[in-house]
Amino acid sequence: MKVVVEIVSGARTGRRFEFDDPPVLRFGRHPSNDVAFDPEQDRDASSRHAELRREGHSLFVYDLGSANGTRIAGRPTAPRTLVSPGTELEFGDGGPRCRIAYDGPQAATVPPTMFKKGSAPTALPHGTKVGARTVALMIDQAMARVKGTSRRLQTIAIGLGVALFLTLAGVVVAYSLRPPADVALKREMVKVMEQQRAAGDKERVELQKKLDEMNTRLARSGGAGGSGIARANHDAIFLVTVKTAVQEEGFCTAFAIKPDRLVSNAHCVVAAEDYKKRGGSIWVVQNGHPNVRFAVERMKRVAGFFAAGGGITPDVGWLKIDGKLPASVTLAAPAEYQALGTGDQMYTYGFPGRLADVSAPEATFVEGVIGRITTLDGRVGDVKQTRLIQHSAFTSGGTSGSPIFNGAGHVVAVNTGGYAEATGDGSGRSATQVVSRSLPGYNFGMRVDLVEELLSEGDE
Repeated sequence: MKVVVEIVSGARTGRRFEFDDPPVLRFGRHPSNDVAFDPEQDRDASSRHAELRREGHSLFVYDLGSANGTRIAGRPTAPRTLVSPGTELEFGDGGPRCRIAYDGPQAATVPPTMFKKGSAPTALPHGTKVGARTVALMIDQAMARVKGTSRRLQTIAIGLGVALFLTLAGVVVAYSLRPPADVALKREMVKVMEQQRAAGDKERVELQKKLDEMNTRLARSGGAGGSGIARANHDAIFLVTVKTAVQEEGFCTAFAIKPDRLVSNAHCVVAAEDYKKRGGSIWVVQNGHPNVRFAVERMKRVAGFFAAGGGITPDVGWLKIDGKLPASVTLAAPAEYQALGTGDQMYTYGFPGRLADVSAPEATFVEGVIGRITTLDGRVGDVKQTRLIQHSAFTSGGTSGSPIFNGAGHVVAVNTGGYAEATGDGSGRSATQVVSRSLPGYNFGMRVDLVEELLSEGDE
């Protein structure tokens, strides 16, 4: 059974959710619900308000002792109430409403169609779509024409009419439940990402090609206004560079959050610290403006980051510059980043390694979807601890530290691309220099609340 839930009133009006054969769907203001309402604006709904449970081929709503009750057509529901396809559930008196669609038993039959007795059937223009009322009219007119003939012919006509109507009704239901093209594509992308995590090297390459092609198709669909997000944040993206007496080259991405502060990854900060020890100076160069550059005065990485070892640790850092940055991004509020879910659209904006040209810095804006959200060690956990955001967008060494935007254009995570570990391979590089090593089939970012924790630590 496929269930479609559309929020038709409330702060998140227009959001649509699709579920394949769910045993239980949970509704409420808490972000852990399957259908989560706005925790600040939808105050008439409780934190954990109600559940929609599948029983056989039907759905029943169960109120979970909410403060304001659950309603259908303005009337409070019983402790267990049948929800027919097309029913609108209201969560609290005047609270958010959701329309429930699924291929189950209908609440009522099609209303009778009125037509003038003795009227002739009307020819339909070529290409006209035929609706349920039109079909009913055609059936009634056909019955009028066979009136007076034998009962057997009337029976045949009735049977054919009913069959035609049921066929049309099935098509209408199937069409209404069919997911939009971009939703179906996102589902398929999530499946490919899960396959990629468990695949061998050769298969992983093929799956990545498939995922890249899907990302391209998703971008062409233009579902969430990515171009507007790119334009609004173009001047807040910076290429992080190391400058020596010989040359200057970029190695990471950063984005402005304050007039004197940018955010990147902790492993980018470690690399910058190592470059400084070896005589280099660290700069940031503005996206699209090679002559707009600032020297980095100070750097800091979040507590708990470890360069060595195979595990994933908190991986965000900041850079303080000498000067005033011309633009900054907007960080998502807790309600936004805690409401992230599998299949949500997201965007990265950074400098892929081979394209990180200091003389012509132009960041790459890439669209993708979120595959899953876990704790840093890959487990399912409380929403406050699920800070690892797996996604399908392209990553490379230079895109480390780039912002991850949600559909509203707010930064919900910092792109990491892979976990970092120390190197000591005899190449002459410092043992503290950090390189990015991709986790198979696992592009990911650090949720933005880690940035909030880093900023709360102060400058020391």
